[in-house]
Amino acid sequence: MAFFEDSRGDWWVPSGDGLFRFTGIRSPDDLDDRAPTAFYTTRDGLAGGDIWRLFEDSRGDIWIATRVPGREVLTRWDHASERFQRYGQSDGLPPYNAVIAFAEDRAGHVWVGFWDGGAARLRSGRFEVLPALRDPIIAWHVSRTGTLWGASLGSGLIRIDNPAAIHPEIETFGTSDGLPSDRVVAITEDDQGRLYAGSLLGVTRLDPSTGDLRQYTAEDGLARSEVTSAFRDRAGTLWFGTNAGISRLMPQDAEPSVAT
Repeated sequence: MAFFEDSRGDWWVPSGDGLFRFTGIRSPDDLDDRAPTAFYTTRDGLAGGDIWRLFEDSRGDIWIATRVPGREVLTRWDHASERFQRYGQSDGLPPYNAVIAFAEDRAGHVWVGFWDGGAARLRSGRFEVLPALRDPIIAWHVSRTGTLWGASLGSGLIRIDNPAAIHPEIETFGTSDGLPSDRVVAITEDDQGRLYAGSLLGVTRLDPSTGDLRQYTAEDGLARSEVTSAFRDRAGTLWFGTNAGISRLMPQDAEPSVAT
């Protein structure tokens, strides 16, 4: 995530040298002529200065991942104290492995996926690495039923129906199950609970309740078959980013369309 607005209305903007925080912003246009409320660096407690992923949990804390981490991999900004806490090898995280994906399950556990492979869950104040997950997981999605889905570069979709369990059961859904590729890079969900998995071969719609699949490619209206991101807006419209543009899909529509 390049930058985002948190639940309190503050805007967070990463950079190669630290993290900007803006308050009192009504729209992204206001960022052009507004001085930041704060600019945080490693001197303020960040684990690194080159920020590339941000995530807000249900408590309003901001999780911060750096592009080239050291032994300390993550930083959490505690909104109550407005102080930073670093997490690294002593907290259960593998060193030098950049976090690229975040999620929070219904029990409040924060999950992370690593660029160099693997995943971990924060439970009882300490991160637990899940040995069964070894491929890079670059996106998470918590479904309306509470299932945790992961986009894996090697195993297709990761499915965890009980993410709060002490020993969660992990399933994979890949090419042997009908996906066109085992390299999934994005996930979103429509109002009917159907998943949309983006890969370099298009978008696959999966109905978890029936196992039915539907494939979308450039021939169906995608700006390009190589999908890089997926997002559902508040109105229920689905958006898919590609290197050739953005495509829009209303779940009731038969085909996606290129946004202009």
